Amino acid sequence: MNSRRDTEIQLHDIPSNGSALRNWSQTLLQILNELSDDDLKRMKYDLKNNEEYRIPVSLIERTENRADLADSMLKWWGKRQSVLNIRDLMKKIPRNDDVMMDLFTPVLEEIGETW
Repeated sequence: MNSRRDTEIQLHDIPSNGSALRNWSQTLLQILNELSDDDLKRMKYDLKNNEEYRIPVSLIERTENRADLADSMLKWWGKRQSVLNIRDLMKKIPRNDDVMMDLFTPVLEEIGETW
């Protein structure tokens, strides 16, 4: 007898043909490149000061560019948590536009999350 919960777990355990999470580092860099300088400053402020997203200040200050920042996020949070944290930060900025939705949707679907 399959309960709804068992079915949901089984669906999440099925390997995806997509590679959205596997390519998350590239998507994350695209997301960061879509941000204006002011948006990026606001995000970095939250990374330094918001307990929920905090990354050590030394890691943020050592980043010379957006690619370095993406690497630091991935190292500190890991892939799945970085997806969730960046999604939440984009909502805060706010960047809830079609560009962000298009970048996020495949990876969120792959990990069973929504915007």
